[in-house]
Order: sequence, then C-alpha cells, then structure tokens
Amino acid sequence: MALININNPDIGPSQFVNNHNLTLRASFRHQFIGDLWTKLNIFYSATSGRPFSYTYDNNTPTTLFGDSDNEERNLFYVPTGPNDPLVTFDPDFDQAEFFAFLDSTGLSKFAGEIAPRNVFKDPWFKNMDLRFSQELPTPWAGHRFEVFLDFENFLNFINDGSNIFRRVDRGDVLEGVPVLDAALSEDGTQYIYSNFNPGLADDDFVNASVWAIQLGVRYKF
Repeated sequence: MALININNPDIGPSQFVNNHNLTLRASFRHQFIGDLWTKLNIFYSATSGRPFSYTYDNNTPTTLFGDSDNEERNLFYVPTGPNDPLVTFDPDFDQAEFFAFLDSTGLSKFAGEIAPRNVFKDPWFKNMDLRFSQELPTPWAGHRFEVFLDFENFLNFINDGSNIFRRVDRGDVLEGVPVLDAALSEDGTQYIYSNFNPGLADDDFVNASVWAIQLGVRYKF
C-alpha cells in the first residue's frame, strides 16, 4: 500500500473499494405472432473507479527511504512551484510538463504537502448488455424453439470508442502510480527531482472493453 513512513503506515482508504455500483434491468415482451413471445431484455450497470495514489518511482524507495522491498509505494511531495525551497530539479527535468501534469490530475491542490493516499480514482465504467429472443413454433403442441441473440457491451458495438474499461496504470499489486525519481541534495535540505514519467491512462481488461455477440437456440417443452 502507498504510505509516507514505511515503518509506521497510516490508516487510509483501501484501493480495492468501489464506492458506487448502480444497476438497472428492464424487460419488454409482446406476442406479435399468435402466442409466440418476442422479448427484449436490457441490463445496464455503472461502477465508480477504484482509488489510487501517486508515488515516487521504484528507483527511489531503496535509495531515499531505505525500503528493501523496492516498490512504488512512497507518496511524493508536491512542490508549490519551480521555486519551492524544498525541491530542486534535475537540469533535464521538464518543469512545464510536470506542473501541467499536477494541474490536470488535481495534484496541485496538495502543493506544499505530501499527496494523500488513495484520494484519486479511476474513471467510471458503464456497461450495457442486451438479449433479444423470439419463440418459433414446432409441430408438437406446447413445444417451442427459442432463438436468442446476446449483445455484450452493446455501447462498444455502436461506437468502438465508447465504453472502454480505463484505469490509471499502476506498477504492481498494492503499488501506486509512479511519477518521478527523487534523491536528497548533499546538505539534505532539498529533494532532487528527476526522470518525470508518470503512469498514464491504460485500457485494461480487454474482455470487459470489447463487444461480443452470441447466437443460440433453445428447445422448450
């Protein structure tokens, strides 16, 4: 888990929680042909994203914090600006891109302090599945064929840019989103920030992001 002090971890929000999970199911059926049922079932769900933290890259924990585990779990200090007295930047560090990143992610509201654990969240994921079915007659009384067509992730079927499961790229289990490397100045009064390369939005769980169609036949008697 992400933390400030590896020897004294604070209590904080879990990174495995989804605060909201909304579901809706609707059904329509009608006998357009005799006593044969035509049915349409719709299932819709919307799930809020899971929390995550922004941390130093995995080069930093061992060299700066003495962490033998070498994981991206040390929460990082957010500078107040280019002239923050606690931070100096490597000569090749892209400060303009870095501070634009702080603004775009909301990290800038924690300027002058260490960004808290798991206060950032992945995007919501919304999904819609459809089933269309039609009964067909047979020569035997009371017996029916039912032909059904399932659409999984129907929104992605309509538009291949829609309803894609997106998450911010973490490193490993219980790690945060790495932003940069850090070291201490010789006099120990400043962080030296380098290698700015934040984790970016990542399409994950391909099976949840692409549409699929299933055609089937059921015999009812």
